[in-house]
Amino acid sequence: MAAAVLPETKRGRLIKACINGTATDEMRAYYKAHLMDREEVMIGKPVFEMTRKEFREYTIYCENAAYGKLEGGDCPKCRNKGLLYGLSEGGDEYAEECSCMEARRAKQTLADSEYSALLRRCTFTRYTLSHEWQRAALGRCKDWLRQRRYPFLYLGGRTGAGKTHLAVSAFAEKVRMGMHGTFVNWRTESEWLKYHKQDAGYEKQMNGLKRTPLLLLDDLLWQPKGALPTDEDLRLAKEIVDARLYNGRLTILTGNYLLRDLYSLSEELCGRLAEATGGEEKFALLFGADTVNVRLERLDDDGTCPFGV
Repeated sequence: MAAAVLPETKRGRLIKACINGTATDEMRAYYKAHLMDREEVMIGKPVFEMTRKEFREYTIYCENAAYGKLEGGDCPKCRNKGLLYGLSEGGDEYAEECSCMEARRAKQTLADSEYSALLRRCTFTRYTLSHEWQRAALGRCKDWLRQRRYPFLYLGGRTGAGKTHLAVSAFAEKVRMGMHGTFVNWRTESEWLKYHKQDAGYEKQMNGLKRTPLLLLDDLLWQPKGALPTDEDLRLAKEIVDARLYNGRLTILTGNYLLRDLYSLSEELCGRLAEATGGEEKFALLFGADTVNVRLERLDDDGTCPFGV
């Protein structure tokens, strides 16, 4: 830890004069009245009158008051240094990591991930609002961020309705608030888990999905060529959902299934999602027949299929 530096300023020169005994009583009085910094005020005396222990406390106050240059958010606690300094009961100086560092690392991990471009592109302000159902969906996603009763947000139904865009936007907002988050795609994650079920890394991977403070699980239960999910897929989904629901961990899911579709696949899984989201009245956002495929709509302004069929 660096010691307090006495700058070559009027204040610095006066401190040196007071320390080496060349300052007059008037100079000392002037310093106390006009030049004491906030840290000296906290100690209750100027640096040239401090005991050795008080001066060490003063240098720590100065270290904690200094601003750092870390990126990834503005922390008023450590002032973007990532460290907080202190004195132990035995008088030893120590530095401990600020709580903001976990969020900074999480943001950097996402910035370095395969989803970084998606996270930059998918924001609430960039979500298309050409239909009333889009405005309603956007409003409910923002409402979910402000409430604490329901830990899950589910966006299910028609493809191309902007489910992933809204889910990523909500996820990114929570990460910007300082929450550690994990973003996975069901297709790749479930394939890995099923293939490595007997491997040593399986439990670690599953525990990560169950315990991360914030999880975005995109394309829940997706299968190629419209196939139905297998019993193993349903078991994996229910195990993850159960663990997160029982511990109240924030979870955002997207899928092509409405709740009634999920009910026909797994009554238990559907019931968990309805409980965790508050159902269709709250934060199970369902994009049914009254919505459109926005991707295709952009290709053909008259609302018909852009491929002539």
